[in-house]
Amino acid sequence: MHKRLIQRILKLRRDERGVQLVELAIVLPVVVVLFAATAEFGRYFYEYTTLAKASRVAVRYLVTARTNGDDDPGAKNLVIYGNFAGTGSKGSLRFGHG
Repeated sequence: MHKRLIQRILKLRRDERGVQLVELAIVLPVVVVLFAATAEFGRYFYEYTTLAKASRVAVRYLVTARTNGDDDPGAKNLVIYGNFAGTGSKGSLRFGHG
């Protein structure tokens, strides 16, 4: 009886069935977190560059336009909507080069 138990334990030690599943269970959460972090960083970079471009366009407008300071709402609309009228959805910035 004791000898059979030892033989079974030794047999289980050499059996590698299911090892890949255990490795996957260990590695998969790490890979998913790394992928999510990369996607989040990409989204952050996109939002940052969009905001920087919108601010640059509004400042360029305020510096070059002949105003007495009354065009601040127009500059705000330019940053938020991408046009002076303030129409469209927020965040849909479409600026031309120039």
